[in-house]
Amino acid sequence: MPKSRSAIGCVALVLLAACASSTDEGGAALELRGTWNYMATQAGSAAVLDGTVVIDRQDGVTFSGQFNGHVHDPDGIITDVDGVVSGRAFGKDAVDFDLFISGAERRHVGRIARADSIGGTWAQQSAAASISGAFSLTSSPGRP
Repeated sequence: MPKSRSAIGCVALVLLAACASSTDEGGAALELRGTWNYMATQAGSAAVLDGTVVIDRQDGVTFSGQFNGHVHDPDGIITDVDGVVSGRAFGKDAVDFDLFISGAERRHVGRIARADSIGGTWAQQSAAASISGAFSLTSSPGRP
């Protein structure tokens, strides 16, 4: 991805995070505990990360859980991955969380469209490259 597009994506993430991290949390956070289907695409690439997020702990606005999924690289190679999720909910309409997989941290900032779906952007910074894209979480049937 050209550096200018990467920089614009990173600036957009920072601005969205700044909006989400206001001191006004907008009331009680949405209940996020349960199983979510995760899908993330990478800008400028056919790479996809999909899997399941299980949020098993929520204490007010903070939450954490596990991730289990697959990386589908542009060449069609599928790699199993797992990791942890940790973040915050802001009121009933925004989340900011990190997904730690394979020694890397992906920062996610999203908006809650309905009680059963969340969408937004993610970014990952490293010494080698900066990558970003879009993600969605959809509630599994039976989630509280």
